[in-house]
Formats: sequence, structure tokens, C-alpha cells
Amino acid sequence: MKIIQYSFMHLQRILKDKKILLLGMLMPTLVVSLVVFFTNKNENVSSSNIYVDVVNQDTGLKGEELINELEDTGVINLTKVTLEDGERRVKSGNSSFAIIIPEKFSSALEQSDSESTEVSILKLSQGNVDNIVSNKINSFIMNNTLATKVVNNINSDNSEKLKNKLINNIQDSKIKVEKSTFSTEEKTKTVNIAFLGVMISFMMYTMIYFVNEIMEIKRNGTLRRSISTPNSNITIGGALLLSFLVTEWIQVAVMVGFTKIVFKVNWGNSYAALFLVFTAFILVILSLGLLLSRWIKNETQSAIVVNMVATLTGAVSGCFVSVEYLPGIFQKIASFTPQNWVLNALTEVMLNNKGIYSVLPSIGILLLFAAAFFTAAASSLRTVAQN
Repeated sequence: MKIIQYSFMHLQRILKDKKILLLGMLMPTLVVSLVVFFTNKNENVSSSNIYVDVVNQDTGLKGEELINELEDTGVINLTKVTLEDGERRVKSGNSSFAIIIPEKFSSALEQSDSESTEVSILKLSQGNVDNIVSNKINSFIMNNTLATKVVNNINSDNSEKLKNKLINNIQDSKIKVEKSTFSTEEKTKTVNIAFLGVMISFMMYTMIYFVNEIMEIKRNGTLRRSISTPNSNITIGGALLLSFLVTEWIQVAVMVGFTKIVFKVNWGNSYAALFLVFTAFILVILSLGLLLSRWIKNETQSAIVVNMVATLTGAVSGCFVSVEYLPGIFQKIASFTPQNWVLNALTEVMLNNKGIYSVLPSIGILLLFAAAFFTAAASSLRTVAQN
């Protein structure tokens, strides 16, 4: 009961400064809304490069030949994915579109079977950037079909008859690229990894408000008076965390609600899982802030130290650049950062529509981070008060 009583006292003091409180509530929502707005406007395509996913289901060699020919253009960047990942990445805007090479693609080309050579393209309904790739695929199929026709009719003794036969056969083969489009509404409802990275990083930066609050109660003697009472360091530190946990919950609720209503952001099917992930991450942020207060002397230092810690850990966790593109050593270090675990958990909840069970391991790791930081911080709370 003492911890709840003290946390309520801290919360009353926090709520007195309406301007700072309002700014703290609205800034995350504003930043995240801007990111959603601009990522929904982007096609993930530049004037010089096209980013394409390819699903190669072909059991022969022609599928790889087609992939190599597309890569040789110099403007098409291909990423090999599964069919499920391809659909998800296109819907989330992480890829311009996805090419699906059918299972019998090679054998169909050898037998001039036009139906089995149909390559599918999955894309959003907006834009026509896939025309470049479509033309390239059609050219590849046409050339291979023509070569097959020549081989099949090479024994003909009449060149004119051969020519006419080839033309008729090719005209009969309906060579086309089948296109399946997703509604553009789906893109505005689905976020991508860039959105999650920015949101997680900004939440880490809000640690500054918590550290500054500790600096304030240290300056006015509140923390020293609390330490002089019979209450344990865990009770005093826990009260601080609990009071800010309430304000952070409100902050997240405003952010989720606003982006859901205004920008139709899909936060997943399980709000319970989302709540648990955010709660675990907030506890990590607050516990780390309490620990950093041991070495921070004033508000100026808090901004410098928090920015340095949040930026460095964010860089190696996959928040700024996807972990797959980081050097090998950084990929290993990423697992030791809380941002990496919350990024994985939110990806499961928001992009893969998973529930609580799927994110329990990540939540458990985040709580271990929080427990380690809080234990270290609570043991040095007396030192913080005296400094």
C-alpha cells in the first residue's frame, strides 16, 4: 500500500505542470502521425531503383535465369522471399511489388505451355512501376518460347513455311503477366518496420522527462526525505516508476487511439498483447532512467546521456536500419538491446496479427531487462539522493 500511496503523491506533483504534461502526451502522437502520413505517401520506389520481392516456386532452372536477367538490368533490386512474406511486405509497403514464378515455369517454357508460364505480380492498386518488370518478364518468356518453337520445327525443309508456322504458333501462345492488386486502403491500415523503429526510438527519448523529474525531487529534497524514512529503496523507486507508468499509459493510449481513428493504422488483432508489450517496454525505459540518474547531475546532462544511450542502442537494435543489413557483430549485439525485443514483439502483434502467446518470450526478456535495471538502480538510490 505504501508504494501506491507514494506513487499517487508523485503523480499529483507531475500533473501540476500542465504544459509539460500536455507536451509529453502530444509529442509522441505528433511524431508517429507524421511518420505514418509520409510512409503512406511513399511508394518505396525511387526514380533509379525498383525494390521487388520474388517468390521462386519453379522446380527447374528457368526461374533462376529469369531472376538473373532482371537483376542484370541494374535498376531492379530483388529480394527472395516466401509467398506469405511477399504478400505481407507488399501490403505493408516494404516492397514495391512481388513477382511469383510458378512451379512448372521451366517445363512450361520447354513445352510452350502458355498457361503454366504466367508469372503473377502482387502489388498495391496505385502506380504502374511494375510495367518495366512486366515487359522484361514478357520478353524473357517470348524469347524462350521462340527458341523452343525453332527447335521443334527446325527439321522443316521450307523456310517460308517454317516462318509462317512460327508466327502462328507464337500468336496462339497467350504470353502475359498476371497481376493481382491489393486495395490501397490496406496499405494505410498496415504499418511497416520504419514506423515501428521511429516509434520505439522516440519512446526511448521520453526517458529524459523521467530523469528530469528525478533531478527535480533530488533538488528540492523530496528524494532525500524519502530515503530517510523506514521505507525500502524498492518501495521508493517503485513509487516513482508506478507514477510515470500511469502517464506513459495515457501517452500510448492517445497515440494508438489517434492513429487508429485518423490514419486507420492497424495495431493488430490483440490489444491485450499490445498493452503487455508496451507496459514491459515502458518499465524498461523507466528502470533504465532510474539507473542513469546515478551518474547524471543535472537536466543538461540528462538530455546528453539519454540521447547517447537511446541512439547507440537504437542503431544496433534494428530501429534505424533492419538488422539483416547490419554487420555480423551488430546482429549479435542486437539481441542484448531491449529495443530489438520490443521491435520483434510489435512486428508479431501489428504486422503478423499474433496474440499474447506469440509475444510472451519477448515480454519475458523485456521484464528481465527491467528487473535488472531496477535492481541496480534501487541499490544505489541512496547515493543518488545524497549526490
